[in-house]
Amino acid sequence: WGNATDLFVSPRLTTLFTDLKGAGYTTALIGKTHWYAGRGFRDQFASLDAYMEGIGIDFFQDVVTTFASRGGKGIYQDFLRSIGKFEAQSKDLTERLSTNQYLARPSLLEPEETCDWMMTDLALEYVRSIPDTVPYALMIGYSNPHSPFDPPGRYASMYDTESISLRENVVPFRKYGDEYTFAKIRE
Repeated sequence: WGNATDLFVSPRLTTLFTDLKGAGYTTALIGKTHWYAGRGFRDQFASLDAYMEGIGIDFFQDVVTTFASRGGKGIYQDFLRSIGKFEAQSKDLTERLSTNQYLARPSLLEPEETCDWMMTDLALEYVRSIPDTVPYALMIGYSNPHSPFDPPGRYASMYDTESISLRENVVPFRKYGDEYTFAKIRE
């Protein structure tokens, strides 16, 4: 559907969450989602929480990534501000998106400062809050891997790029004004 439309999954459709609820599960969604784009759901629902309930989600915690809200708000952006890295991270991602989002370069963040780390912590907190007697289904909407490619900390140098095997159908190409040789594709 695309990220810039007002389309959304209609509650008239049977979703995975609807089926799980019908089977007696408590349902939850934490992180980044693509069940909706834009504000089209507001034609039928007063809020995002009401929409999520309409498609069968009992608990919803949206975690907007820095990629999606470089100048915006959210619990992750507040966290980055609290550690003094929001402005630099926002500027870095904006630069990567405007030049070459597919060229992997180390992140300004450590692994435990990433949005995915936060999503995992929130998911663990949720799981620990559910009584052992309650069946539940939890979906975590992770952000990575997603362009711009910015592996954090030790993950940026984890692999020897020269030892990476490419599939037979991979061929050199040109994009964003850069030549992608086999070596650059591995990188």
